[in-house]
Amino acid sequence: LPKTGEFPVVFSGETLDKMFEPLIAWSSARLRYNRIIDKALGSNLVGAGKVAGDAITIWSNGLLKGGMGSCRFDGFGSPMSRVLLIQNNILKTYLANKQYADYLKIPVTGDLGNIEVAPGSTPFELFLDPSLIGEKVIYHIRAFSAFEPNPITGAFSAEIRAGYEIKPGSIQPIKGGSVSGFLQQGLQNCLLSKEQELRERILAPKGILFKKLTLAGA
Repeated sequence: LPKTGEFPVVFSGETLDKMFEPLIAWSSARLRYNRIIDKALGSNLVGAGKVAGDAITIWSNGLLKGGMGSCRFDGFGSPMSRVLLIQNNILKTYLANKQYADYLKIPVTGDLGNIEVAPGSTPFELFLDPSLIGEKVIYHIRAFSAFEPNPITGAFSAEIRAGYEIKPGSIQPIKGGSVSGFLQQGLQNCLLSKEQELRERILAPKGILFKKLTLAGA
């Protein structure tokens, strides 16, 4: 089991598949129209606090080669494209198919294609070195039993299925326990790897280092 407390945590592999879905929800014209979210264009999606790490930039990319969300047209017949939704944490565009674009009188972007997240500048291998951020231990999580961040609040809590406790000179496999936090707060102090990885419907940094998340274990 991992230790209990607040620690730096690296997410990679399948843990990234759902990671950015709350940010996509916060840019949704459908949820905006139905008053489920209240994020106005120009909003800072990671909060007004000081950002100590990498900023987040996201596109909906319906033309990404090899992405399962790629197609020529969406269900309303609108051509798919690469649409900038969030730039440096700022909401730039609502994701709007023809129906909700008409309701809100905004440009049509088409339905969500693949999620594309801009990389950072730090090599992934450095994320696995606690000395990078002056810590004695880093937890590297590669798989959860289930990982479903709340699309409205960004809260998450998931049981660890596979990961590692990394200390200078030692790597210990871990299983069990949980990681929890709020995506909005976590993104205020995170690093994105410069390497990217294409998964089913997301092109994202190979790894994300959150400087502080809550672990429950031994």
